[in-house]
Amino acid sequence: MRQLKLLSRLIVAASVLVSVNAVADQAAVMPMKTLPVNIKSVVPVAVPLAPLTAAQKGQIDQEIRAYLMANPEILIEISQQLQAKQQQAVIDKANKVIPANASLLAHDAMSPVAGNALGPVAVVEFFDYQCPHCKTMVPALDALILANKNVRIVYKEMPIFGPESEFASRAALAANKQAKYQAFHRALMKTTGRLTDQQILDIAKSVGLDVNKMQAVMNSPEISKELQSTGQLTQQLGLPGTPGFVILTDTAGKVVFRFIPGQTTQALLQQAVTEVVAPVAVKTMPAKTI
Repeated sequence: MRQLKLLSRLIVAASVLVSVNAVADQAAVMPMKTLPVNIKSVVPVAVPLAPLTAAQKGQIDQEIRAYLMANPEILIEISQQLQAKQQQAVIDKANKVIPANASLLAHDAMSPVAGNALGPVAVVEFFDYQCPHCKTMVPALDALILANKNVRIVYKEMPIFGPESEFASRAALAANKQAKYQAFHRALMKTTGRLTDQQILDIAKSVGLDVNKMQAVMNSPEISKELQSTGQLTQQLGLPGTPGFVILTDTAGKVVFRFIPGQTTQALLQQAVTEVVAPVAVKTMPAKTI
Protein backbone atom coordinates (compact mmCIF):
# COMPACT_ATOMS: atom_id res chain seq x y z
CA MET A 1 0.00 0.00 0.00
CA ARG A 2 2.89 2.35 0.77
CA GLN A 3 4.33 1.70 -2.69
CA LEU A 4 0.97 2.32 -4.36
CA LYS A 5 0.68 5.68 -2.61
CA LEU A 6 4.25 6.51 -3.60
CA LEU A 7 3.53 5.69 -7.25
CA SER A 8 0.37 7.79 -7.16
CA ARG A 9 2.29 10.72 -5.70
CA LEU A 10 4.98 10.30 -8.31
CA ILE A 11 2.43 10.47 -11.14
CA VAL A 12 0.72 13.54 -9.67
CA ALA A 13 3.99 15.26 -8.94
CA ALA A 14 5.32 14.60 -12.41
CA SER A 15 2.12 15.91 -13.99
CA VAL A 16 2.08 19.04 -11.86
CA LEU A 17 5.78 19.68 -12.45
CA VAL A 18 5.42 19.45 -16.20
CA SER A 19 2.26 21.59 -16.16
CA VAL A 20 3.83 24.23 -13.90
CA ASN A 21 6.83 24.38 -16.19
CA ALA A 22 4.45 24.92 -19.09
CA VAL A 23 2.72 27.77 -17.24
CA ALA A 24 6.06 29.30 -16.36
CA ASP A 25 7.11 29.16 -19.99
CA GLN A 26 3.89 30.92 -20.98
CA ALA A 27 4.33 33.53 -18.25
CA ALA A 28 7.81 34.34 -19.46
CA VAL A 29 6.49 35.67 -22.74
CA MET A 30 3.45 37.49 -21.29
CA PRO A 31 3.63 41.26 -20.71
CA MET A 32 3.82 42.34 -17.09
CA LYS A 33 0.76 44.09 -15.61
CA THR A 34 0.79 46.68 -12.87
CA LEU A 35 -0.25 45.19 -9.54
CA PRO A 36 -3.15 46.89 -7.67
CA VAL A 37 -2.23 49.24 -4.84
CA ASN A 38 -4.09 47.24 -2.17
CA ILE A 39 -2.75 43.77 -2.92
CA LYS A 40 -4.62 42.29 0.08
CA SER A 41 -7.93 42.99 -1.65
CA VAL A 42 -7.08 40.81 -4.60
CA VAL A 43 -9.11 37.58 -4.71
CA PRO A 44 -6.92 34.60 -5.62
CA VAL A 45 -7.90 33.06 -8.93
CA ALA A 46 -6.96 29.52 -9.93
CA VAL A 47 -4.76 29.48 -13.00
CA PRO A 48 -5.80 26.71 -15.41
CA LEU A 49 -2.91 24.46 -16.34
CA ALA A 50 -2.16 24.08 -20.00
CA PRO A 51 -2.76 20.64 -21.57
CA LEU A 52 0.31 18.43 -21.61
CA THR A 53 2.17 18.21 -24.85
CA ALA A 54 3.16 14.88 -26.38
CA ALA A 55 6.73 15.45 -25.21
CA GLN A 56 5.58 16.15 -21.65
CA LYS A 57 3.41 13.03 -21.61
CA GLY A 58 6.36 11.04 -22.86
CA GLN A 59 8.47 12.43 -20.02
CA ILE A 60 5.89 11.30 -17.44
CA ASP A 61 5.67 7.86 -19.04
CA GLN A 62 9.44 7.51 -18.80
CA GLU A 63 9.41 8.50 -15.12
CA ILE A 64 6.69 5.98 -14.30
CA ARG A 65 8.41 3.22 -16.28
CA ALA A 66 11.71 3.91 -14.57
CA TYR A 67 10.01 3.69 -11.17
CA LEU A 68 8.29 0.40 -11.98
CA MET A 69 11.52 -1.08 -13.37
CA ALA A 70 13.28 -0.13 -10.14
CA ASN A 71 10.40 -1.45 -7.99
CA PRO A 72 8.85 -4.43 -9.86
CA GLU A 73 7.34 -5.80 -6.66
CA ILE A 74 4.69 -3.08 -6.85
CA LEU A 75 3.11 -4.90 -9.81
CA ILE A 76 2.57 -7.95 -7.58
CA GLU A 77 0.98 -5.74 -4.94
CA ILE A 78 -1.34 -4.19 -7.54
CA SER A 79 -2.33 -7.66 -8.78
CA GLN A 80 -3.04 -8.86 -5.25
CA GLN A 81 -5.14 -5.81 -4.50
CA LEU A 82 -7.15 -6.37 -7.71
CA GLN A 83 -7.72 -10.05 -6.84
CA ALA A 84 -8.86 -9.13 -3.33
CA LYS A 85 -11.26 -6.54 -4.73
CA GLN A 86 -12.69 -9.02 -7.25
CA GLN A 87 -13.08 -11.72 -4.60
CA GLN A 88 -14.86 -9.33 -2.25
CA ALA A 89 -17.27 -8.45 -5.06
CA VAL A 90 -18.04 -12.17 -5.48
CA ILE A 91 -18.59 -12.57 -1.73
CA ASP A 92 -20.87 -9.53 -1.54
CA LYS A 93 -23.02 -10.82 -4.41
CA ALA A 94 -23.25 -14.34 -2.97
CA ASN A 95 -24.18 -13.07 0.48
CA LYS A 96 -27.28 -11.45 -1.00
CA VAL A 97 -28.61 -14.56 -2.75
CA ILE A 98 -27.62 -17.50 -0.52
CA PRO A 99 -30.46 -17.15 2.05
CA ALA A 100 -33.14 -17.26 -0.65
CA ASN A 101 -31.50 -20.34 -2.20
CA ALA A 102 -30.74 -22.22 1.01
CA SER A 103 -33.19 -25.03 0.25
CA LEU A 104 -31.81 -25.59 -3.24
CA LEU A 105 -28.28 -25.53 -1.90
CA ALA A 106 -28.76 -27.87 1.03
CA HIS A 107 -31.79 -30.04 0.27
CA ASP A 108 -31.88 -30.73 -3.47
CA ALA A 109 -32.84 -34.42 -3.76
CA MET A 110 -30.79 -34.79 -6.95
CA SER A 111 -27.54 -33.65 -5.32
CA PRO A 112 -25.44 -36.56 -3.98
CA VAL A 113 -24.32 -36.37 -0.35
CA ALA A 114 -21.62 -37.82 1.89
CA GLY A 115 -21.16 -37.94 5.65
CA ASN A 116 -24.25 -37.75 7.83
CA ALA A 117 -27.13 -37.67 5.34
CA LEU A 118 -29.33 -36.10 8.04
CA GLY A 119 -26.66 -33.75 9.37
CA PRO A 120 -27.92 -30.21 10.05
CA VAL A 121 -24.74 -28.61 8.69
CA ALA A 122 -24.48 -28.69 4.90
CA VAL A 123 -21.08 -28.18 3.30
CA VAL A 124 -22.00 -27.57 -0.33
CA GLU A 125 -19.14 -28.04 -2.80
CA PHE A 126 -19.20 -26.80 -6.40
CA PHE A 127 -16.59 -28.72 -8.36
CA ASP A 128 -15.38 -30.07 -11.70
CA TYR A 129 -13.71 -33.46 -12.22
CA GLN A 130 -10.94 -31.85 -14.27
CA CYS A 131 -10.22 -29.10 -11.73
CA PRO A 132 -6.87 -29.78 -9.99
CA HIS A 133 -7.78 -27.54 -7.03
CA CYS A 134 -10.98 -29.55 -6.50
CA LYS A 135 -8.96 -32.74 -6.34
CA THR A 136 -6.73 -31.34 -3.61
CA MET A 137 -9.84 -30.68 -1.50
CA VAL A 138 -10.83 -34.36 -1.23
CA PRO A 139 -8.65 -35.13 1.86
CA ALA A 140 -9.82 -31.96 3.60
CA LEU A 141 -13.48 -32.87 3.09
CA ASP A 142 -12.85 -36.43 4.28
CA ALA A 143 -11.21 -35.11 7.45
CA LEU A 144 -14.08 -32.67 7.97
CA ILE A 145 -16.59 -35.53 7.89
CA LEU A 146 -14.57 -37.56 10.40
CA ALA A 147 -14.27 -34.62 12.78
CA ASN A 148 -17.93 -33.53 12.60
CA LYS A 149 -20.75 -36.03 12.93
CA ASN A 150 -23.28 -33.28 12.18
CA VAL A 151 -21.88 -32.50 8.71
CA ARG A 152 -23.03 -33.69 5.33
CA ILE A 153 -21.20 -32.86 2.12
CA VAL A 154 -23.53 -31.84 -0.71
CA TYR A 155 -21.98 -32.29 -4.15
CA LYS A 156 -22.88 -29.77 -6.85
CA GLU A 157 -21.62 -30.88 -10.25
CA MET A 158 -20.27 -27.78 -12.01
CA PRO A 159 -18.73 -28.95 -15.31
CA ILE A 160 -16.89 -25.91 -16.64
CA PHE A 161 -13.83 -27.52 -18.26
CA GLY A 162 -15.43 -28.67 -21.48
CA PRO A 163 -17.57 -31.52 -22.83
CA GLU A 164 -15.54 -34.21 -21.04
CA SER A 165 -16.35 -32.57 -17.73
CA GLU A 166 -20.05 -32.57 -18.56
CA PHE A 167 -19.84 -36.22 -19.64
CA ALA A 168 -18.22 -37.06 -16.29
CA SER A 169 -20.85 -35.11 -14.32
CA ARG A 170 -23.70 -36.78 -16.16
CA ALA A 171 -22.11 -40.18 -15.56
CA ALA A 172 -21.66 -39.40 -11.86
CA LEU A 173 -25.28 -38.34 -11.39
CA ALA A 174 -26.35 -41.49 -13.22
CA ALA A 175 -24.04 -43.53 -10.95
CA ASN A 176 -25.87 -42.08 -7.96
CA LYS A 177 -28.98 -43.94 -9.12
CA GLN A 178 -27.03 -47.20 -8.74
CA ALA A 179 -25.79 -46.18 -5.26
CA LYS A 180 -22.24 -46.00 -6.63
CA TYR A 181 -21.68 -42.26 -6.58
CA GLN A 182 -18.97 -42.16 -3.93
CA ALA A 183 -16.87 -44.92 -5.47
CA PHE A 184 -17.14 -43.35 -8.93
CA HIS A 185 -16.58 -39.81 -7.64
CA ARG A 186 -13.40 -40.77 -5.79
CA ALA A 187 -12.04 -42.71 -8.75
CA LEU A 188 -12.56 -39.71 -11.04
CA MET A 189 -10.95 -37.40 -8.50
CA LYS A 190 -7.80 -39.56 -8.53
CA THR A 191 -7.23 -39.09 -12.26
CA THR A 192 -4.61 -36.74 -13.66
CA GLY A 193 -4.59 -34.84 -16.91
CA ARG A 194 -7.47 -34.47 -19.33
CA LEU A 195 -10.32 -36.95 -19.15
CA THR A 196 -11.76 -38.78 -22.16
CA ASP A 197 -15.22 -40.25 -22.53
CA GLN A 198 -13.79 -43.74 -22.85
CA GLN A 199 -11.67 -43.29 -19.73
CA ILE A 200 -14.78 -42.25 -17.81
CA LEU A 201 -16.65 -45.33 -18.99
CA ASP A 202 -13.72 -47.55 -18.08
CA ILE A 203 -13.63 -46.06 -14.57
CA ALA A 204 -17.37 -46.62 -14.22
CA LYS A 205 -16.92 -50.28 -15.08
CA SER A 206 -13.97 -50.63 -12.70
CA VAL A 207 -16.05 -49.51 -9.69
CA GLY A 208 -18.84 -51.95 -10.43
CA LEU A 209 -21.32 -49.79 -12.31
CA ASP A 210 -23.64 -51.22 -14.93
CA VAL A 211 -22.31 -49.01 -17.72
CA ASN A 212 -25.22 -49.71 -20.07
CA LYS A 213 -27.75 -48.63 -17.46
CA MET A 214 -25.62 -45.62 -16.60
CA GLN A 215 -25.44 -44.49 -20.23
CA ALA A 216 -29.18 -45.00 -20.62
CA VAL A 217 -29.95 -42.28 -18.06
CA MET A 218 -26.99 -39.91 -18.47
CA ASN A 219 -28.91 -37.68 -20.86
CA SER A 220 -32.25 -37.99 -19.12
CA PRO A 221 -34.34 -34.83 -18.58
CA GLU A 222 -33.88 -35.27 -14.83
CA ILE A 223 -30.09 -35.13 -14.99
CA SER A 224 -30.15 -32.32 -17.54
CA LYS A 225 -32.43 -30.34 -15.23
CA GLU A 226 -30.05 -30.86 -12.28
CA LEU A 227 -27.05 -29.58 -14.25
CA GLN A 228 -29.08 -26.64 -15.55
CA SER A 229 -30.27 -25.82 -12.03
CA THR A 230 -26.72 -25.89 -10.68
CA GLY A 231 -25.54 -23.70 -13.56
CA GLN A 232 -28.20 -21.11 -12.80
CA LEU A 233 -27.34 -21.25 -9.12
CA THR A 234 -23.65 -20.59 -9.78
CA GLN A 235 -24.59 -17.62 -11.95
CA GLN A 236 -26.71 -16.17 -9.18
CA LEU A 237 -23.87 -16.66 -6.72
CA GLY A 238 -21.41 -15.12 -9.16
CA LEU A 239 -19.06 -18.05 -8.57
CA PRO A 240 -16.15 -17.45 -10.97
CA GLY A 241 -14.80 -21.02 -10.98
CA THR A 242 -14.21 -24.17 -9.00
CA PRO A 243 -14.04 -25.11 -6.25
CA GLY A 244 -16.50 -23.07 -4.24
CA PHE A 245 -18.13 -23.77 -0.87
CA VAL A 246 -21.26 -22.74 0.96
CA ILE A 247 -21.44 -23.88 4.58
CA LEU A 248 -24.89 -23.41 6.05
CA THR A 249 -27.56 -24.40 8.52
CA ASP A 250 -31.23 -23.58 8.07
CA THR A 251 -32.76 -24.82 11.29
CA ALA A 252 -36.25 -23.48 12.06
CA GLY A 253 -36.15 -21.33 8.95
CA LYS A 254 -33.11 -19.36 10.12
CA VAL A 255 -30.27 -19.45 7.59
CA VAL A 256 -26.73 -19.02 8.89
CA PHE A 257 -23.93 -19.45 6.37
CA ARG A 258 -20.37 -18.86 5.27
CA PHE A 259 -19.27 -18.57 1.64
CA ILE A 260 -15.78 -19.56 0.47
CA PRO A 261 -15.09 -18.85 -3.22
CA GLY A 262 -12.07 -20.92 -4.12
CA GLN A 263 -9.64 -23.47 -2.77
CA THR A 264 -9.34 -23.41 1.00
CA THR A 265 -8.04 -25.50 3.90
CA GLN A 266 -9.52 -28.00 6.33
CA ALA A 267 -8.90 -25.52 9.15
CA LEU A 268 -10.92 -22.78 7.45
CA LEU A 269 -13.71 -25.20 6.57
CA GLN A 270 -13.78 -26.30 10.22
CA GLN A 271 -13.90 -22.66 11.31
CA ALA A 272 -16.89 -22.09 9.04
CA VAL A 273 -18.68 -25.17 10.38
CA THR A 274 -18.09 -24.04 13.95
CA GLU A 275 -19.39 -20.54 13.21
CA VAL A 276 -22.64 -21.64 11.56
CA VAL A 277 -23.35 -23.99 14.48
CA ALA A 278 -22.66 -21.24 17.02
CA PRO A 279 -22.94 -18.11 14.87
CA VAL A 280 -20.88 -15.04 15.64
CA ALA A 281 -22.32 -11.54 15.59
CA VAL A 282 -21.80 -10.96 11.86
CA LYS A 283 -23.82 -13.73 10.27
CA THR A 284 -22.61 -13.34 6.69
CA MET A 285 -18.88 -12.89 7.27
CA PRO A 286 -17.14 -15.47 5.00
CA ALA A 287 -14.20 -17.56 6.04
CA LYS A 288 -10.93 -16.48 4.46
CA THR A 289 -9.55 -18.37 1.48
CA ILE A 290 -5.96 -19.26 0.73
